[in-house]
Amino acid sequence: MFIALAASFAGGASGIAEERIINVLIGGTFGLIAVALTEIVWLRVMRQVRSSG
Repeated sequence: MFIALAASFAGGASGIAEERIINVLIGGTFGLIAVALTEIVWLRVMRQVRSSG
């Protein structure tokens, strides 16, 4: 990913490489959102289990 970003900033990236960069960034963003949502849900479930048990 960093190599593709460096090539893009240097002006040596083709259209396909730029699309790959965008796809990697979008995928990473969705991954971070999924991890954050999973963490929030897990914490809520654990709180409910502790309060009911």
